[in-house]
Amino acid sequence: MNAFVVVTLGGVGSPSGALLGGLLLGVISTGTSQVIGPSFPNAMMFAILVADADAAAHRFARQRLRGVALMLREALRAQRWWVLSSLLLLATCCVVPFVLMPFEVRVGQLILMSAGLALAWTLLGGFAGYWSFGHTAFIGLGAFAAGLLETEFLRGTGWWGFLAGMLFGCTVCAAAAALVAWPILRLRGIYFAIAMLGVAQVLSELNNNVDMFGGSLGLVMPRLGAFGLRPEALFYYLLLVSTTVVMVVAFCIRHTRIGQGLAALREDEDTARMLGVPTERYKIAMFVLSAALTGAFGIIYAHSLGYITASSVYRIDFSLNMIVYNLLGASGRWPGQ
Repeated sequence: MNAFVVVTLGGVGSPSGALLGGLLLGVISTGTSQVIGPSFPNAMMFAILVADADAAAHRFARQRLRGVALMLREALRAQRWWVLSSLLLLATCCVVPFVLMPFEVRVGQLILMSAGLALAWTLLGGFAGYWSFGHTAFIGLGAFAAGLLETEFLRGTGWWGFLAGMLFGCTVCAAAAALVAWPILRLRGIYFAIAMLGVAQVLSELNNNVDMFGGSLGLVMPRLGAFGLRPEALFYYLLLVSTTVVMVVAFCIRHTRIGQGLAALREDEDTARMLGVPTERYKIAMFVLSAALTGAFGIIYAHSLGYITASSVYRIDFSLNMIVYNLLGASGRWPGQ
């Protein structure tokens, strides 16, 4: 332990630093053992070791953050035209509810929801290469989890209830994804896709046939105050914010170390694992994140409908549409979604 403390004090890889650290530690140990007691130097060295380990952990975290920031800065510079185009499109979308009719704004809601769902799906299907035919399971699960919390336990409570329902619904979706991730992600290709389709069908039947879930009778979602906006404009802006958040998340993942690991996983998972890529951890993380984001869109969609049943949110066309959108926009490329 003495040698390790000496090296950490003087700096790893520095002979002169190690020499100075040894001299400093020898003087301190000799002096304190004579003045305080023979056991004090050992306690002091242990405290120095713990403090240095904590400082090393903080240095490592700062280096990782600097590395991520550098990669994102280079990505923004390389794709500045896409970023500027996205910002211009976002600014245009912000004024849409003020110039279009209510029906047209409702169409805009569906367009934004389609874009957001495509981005949430591509985290798993595009980046990791695990195509899911059952992502509608998380739309329905998030919608019913939030709806049951808001109607049965919170009894509405306006926007606080909505935020609590959003947090609870996304958490339930993430927990459900984490629960099934280990067995289902052992499958690949069409087997994984069919397994996810089965998960969606099982959840839909549970909602329809278990009375406590209320899927057969349906749930009346609490109304939200519109801040002076028409209801269709309110949900339009909620979907716009959600889609923007998912787009930023997808961009950050795609252009950092995780995105590089996911690209290697998508091309050849076995080779990526042999090269040191933590494939299992990346797959589970993308599965859980994709499920939570998909559930968020399901919650907003449920509130926009006002009344939901299992058949209105567990729709197989949602899952198929996510795949089609990614095929049209080039799967795994966030601007295309």
